[in-house]
Amino acid sequence: MIEMKLEITQDHIDAGLKGNCRECPIALALIDAGYSSVHVYSASASGVKDFALHYFSLHSDAMLLIGKFDNGCAVAPQTVHLLKDERLT
Repeated sequence: MIEMKLEITQDHIDAGLKGNCRECPIALALIDAGYSSVHVYSASASGVKDFALHYFSLHSDAMLLIGKFDNGCAVAPQTVHLLKDERLT
């Protein structure tokens, strides 16, 4: 697995939709990083880039951000970590 750092900005947080796997702050950041057809779940994510489907496991910092955001708690801009599984792409 390859670690990927993903910058979550205030714009991602402000535009994000609680409980929406395609429009949460992490999904929006993946879209800004060039991925499409993005889906983010409690412990994983996927998206298409360069005509290939990529799978990610979310590090605990990303899972914590999703949990707080979906429960209506304040979250700050931050860098989260995803583990990209190259075997599945």
